[in-house]
Amino acid sequence: MSEHDEAAPDTPRHGAADPDADHTPAATPVTGARATSDREAGTEADTETDTAPRTPAGTAPVTAPVTAGGTATAPDAAKPRRRGRPKVTPDPDLAARLVNETRKLFIERGYARTTMDDIAAHCRVSKRTLYRLFPAKSALFQAIIEAHRPAMLALPGNYSGLPLSEALARILRVDISAEEDLERIAVLRLVVMEAQSVPELAAIVRDHGAEPSRRALADWLGAQQAAGRMRPLDPMLVSGMLMNMVFGVTRGGRVGPPDVENWPDLAERDHHIRLCIDLFLNGALPRGPQGPAGTAGS
Repeated sequence: MSEHDEAAPDTPRHGAADPDADHTPAATPVTGARATSDREAGTEADTETDTAPRTPAGTAPVTAPVTAGGTATAPDAAKPRRRGRPKVTPDPDLAARLVNETRKLFIERGYARTTMDDIAAHCRVSKRTLYRLFPAKSALFQAIIEAHRPAMLALPGNYSGLPLSEALARILRVDISAEEDLERIAVLRLVVMEAQSVPELAAIVRDHGAEPSRRALADWLGAQQAAGRMRPLDPMLVSGMLMNMVFGVTRGGRVGPPDVENWPDLAERDHHIRLCIDLFLNGALPRGPQGPAGTAGS
């Protein structure tokens, strides 16, 4: 057995003898086609040694089956009733809970210092279940990155009819709550710090976080360019530029403008994002007699 496996808890086998059970000998079979237990006839008091089969109130008494020769035989021993199956959380719901709880552990302890044993204990699941849903710790990290993408960019989405500046503000989550923003910064900081020491994490962040987000933004920008609302620039290039402007320098675990550990307040954060959008659009919008202008398409 590998260290990743867990033995299932011992369970009593069906029909196994119970050492604490009462071993009073079974009653002698009653003869006669019309024989019934004394209890059914109402002639014997209810005592601890009564072995006659009991029936619910208001139902017909159980009689011994009669053989072809007219002799009644003792009924088979009652089979133990099976308990109903315990409620089981569906795999998608359980996986989502594991991802959410593991993200908190990674933020608190760091990826490298958190083990699968820690995760199983914290989430109160068996290691067998954990490994069935996530074969490796890196698979959990990947799921965290994928679940985090909507916190970075609200795409896909329908922003038809909005001014380009307002559409981009919504895409870049200017409306994010203070709590969500702190969580977003914490995950970004985790990614920056851990990817430096664990090379495989950098590839996961690139392939399942940064690049899908960049492509989604590039697709939206490309649609605006195709409709003539923006200059025909390389969508992948300009989407990367915009994301770098908004999310700022991330070296050393810092997220936001250079030399800023955290945003001072929400107003400062919103001002930074809208300024980035304004600078971006002034370089990306088509030029007209009165300067850049535009309205978002879908």
